[in-house]
Amino acid sequence: METLENTQQDSFSDILVELEGLAQIENTNIQNAFNKLKDAIQTIRDTKETLMRDNNTLKIGVVGQVKAGKSSFLNSLFFDGESILPKASTPMTAGLTVLEYNDSNEFQIEYYNKKEWRIFEVRADDYDRQINELKIQEPALASLPDENIAKMFNVDSELCAAKDLVSKCGDIAKGEIEDKAKIVTRPFSSVADLQSMLESYVGASGRYTPIVKCLTIKLCDERLKGIQIVDTPGVNDPVLSREQRTREFLRACHGVFFLSYASRFFDSTDADFLASRIGSEGIGTVVLIASKFDSVLQDVGMQFRARLGAAIRDCREKLQKQFLNNLRNIDYTGQEPVFDVSSGIGFSIFKKDESKWDSMEKHVVERMKTYYPNNFSTPEKIKETFFALSNIDDIRDKYLDGVFVSNKDEIIRQKTSDYMSSVTGQFKADLKKQTDSLTISRNSLEGSAVKDLETKKHALEKIIDRIQAKIDTIVNRYDSRSEMYLKEILNSVHLDWSGSLPQTTIRKNFSRESTFWSSDKSESIEYSIVDCNKTAENLRKTIKNYFENLSRSWNDKFRQSLADLTQAMNEIVDEAEKNDQTDKIDADKLRDIILETNDSLLNQSTLNFSEDIFKAQNNIIEQLTGTDEIKPDKICQTAEELINKVKELARNKNNEVILVINSTMSSIMKDVEGKLRKARKEGIEKLQNNKCKIVDNVRQKTADSIETLKKELENKQQELDNYSAAIEVLTNISKQL
Repeated sequence: METLENTQQDSFSDILVELEGLAQIENTNIQNAFNKLKDAIQTIRDTKETLMRDNNTLKIGVVGQVKAGKSSFLNSLFFDGESILPKASTPMTAGLTVLEYNDSNEFQIEYYNKKEWRIFEVRADDYDRQINELKIQEPALASLPDENIAKMFNVDSELCAAKDLVSKCGDIAKGEIEDKAKIVTRPFSSVADLQSMLESYVGASGRYTPIVKCLTIKLCDERLKGIQIVDTPGVNDPVLSREQRTREFLRACHGVFFLSYASRFFDSTDADFLASRIGSEGIGTVVLIASKFDSVLQDVGMQFRARLGAAIRDCREKLQKQFLNNLRNIDYTGQEPVFDVSSGIGFSIFKKDESKWDSMEKHVVERMKTYYPNNFSTPEKIKETFFALSNIDDIRDKYLDGVFVSNKDEIIRQKTSDYMSSVTGQFKADLKKQTDSLTISRNSLEGSAVKDLETKKHALEKIIDRIQAKIDTIVNRYDSRSEMYLKEILNSVHLDWSGSLPQTTIRKNFSRESTFWSSDKSESIEYSIVDCNKTAENLRKTIKNYFENLSRSWNDKFRQSLADLTQAMNEIVDEAEKNDQTDKIDADKLRDIILETNDSLLNQSTLNFSEDIFKAQNNIIEQLTGTDEIKPDKICQTAEELINKVKELARNKNNEVILVINSTMSSIMKDVEGKLRKARKEGIEKLQNNKCKIVDNVRQKTADSIETLKKELENKQQELDNYSAAIEVLTNISKQL
């Protein structure tokens, strides 16, 4: 193994020496090819060096979207549920957090450098400029907060992140930003001491939080010997310099805990991350955790009243089925992830004294007591049940210790072996791509003359015009078709309520004024009233079916529309590539933009209504509470008067329930239409933005190509010789591999 690694290391060092000659050739295309291959080799060498240097350290990542509960998960695993790692940070300020062993307790903070911070300031200015332009175009926006306008008009997340960081950075923090990344080391004596100190650096309102790029916590903790655990920022981190650091870590990572919020489990963003960022880096050991598992148990609480065990089994089965179905639809080459569930807040509730529960923890306890009273009837049962739901001990034993630590040497060896095996093949593919590109450029130059430049330029402009016209047509078609689909969905998916109200017969004592000395007299009266529990359960099923049918219909129609859109856009690129006799249109780049468009629209085509169902069910329960109470006035003087009064009030209560239900149903449907229209609008806006990106990319690329060709033609034979020499170098390198 070591011989193979050393041989490959020497091989790539020799290749880099051979490539250096290309850097001396004053030709833009050749230098671009050299730079790309040099970067590829540098990435290979850096990763190899990391793998070899740290071959006794098992690196485990904790990944997932923002608010998936990554920090809470690690707090449970390593800090006994104490909120040590920051979990209140925004997506903009959440940085990379590293846990590793050290003989003494200390933490290190790495700040952004001046170059990185300057980029944030420029992008923050761009953010302000865009917001101000929107306010000028639409004066009604002036009264809204800037962040609301940014969400409404889908302002680029990089600009939003930069604005957030810059606006929250005070003068004291800014004074810590230096030319090179500054690293500050602080010792701490205890976990409580660490918690207090970290608040200033990574807390939601910390003085230095905006400028922190990475946090490393070094603990004198035997459990961390030989392993390193990294809590990564959310998937698709909007801060690119942090994103790069995360990518570097994942390349050298041996395994991950992948947390996905149970109420939105393994959606398209998670699936894409698994395929493109985990599978592609050769990370073979993946434990997929449905985090915040208590949330889905609350979602089905009405359905499984007082049957927690049945609810757990049902939710686990559905989550795993959803994961496996989505896994089949992605290009993932790694081993199938192991599936399990966890509740970070459950572990926190278990560990804390009741007096120290925060408002969210108290709320969750009350919700679970309402739905599953038998399991939460005493303080002891509350602790016991939440501990079981947290699943932390099992995760620690089965995965951290059982899968990762116990197989540490084999996992490290396999990762290194897999990476070394894949390096040569990947680099050969990179070589071929650059060789083909230079060959095309040489052939184009050989068949060109200065007098042909205007003809070529005109031909490229015609291709661009056709691309723009066709994309405009497709976008307009998508716009009208999505509106048609929206109307079809709203007309075909109904919130059907039969209007029937389950009744229950009640016998109750009521007091009335007796005719004798105006004294009170009790009468036992039997009457029918709405059974609020059965009504709420029936409506819960009706609402759930409505949202499920709505989601299914929306997803089906818009996924089909998106597939048609993507196919049509790819056909445009294929046609442009075919008609491009100069071979200067970067078709691969255009396909990347189309793929980006597809991914951005995919979230609009997948709507999750879990929160809406939860909200609607709660609203129904709240509205129906008290509607079964009958309180007649005691002024009735005869039994007959009292009986008639009670029955009249019962009828009125029935009418009141009908009004409540109709009002709630109407409100739900109105909210749904607003949500669907917002999703459609966001989809169209993203499509428009990417349409412009496609056309602008083609224009810039072709303009650069014409300019490059013009310069090459001024000394045609020398440039042809340069191309031939460069192609020969790349071909020889490929033969050596």
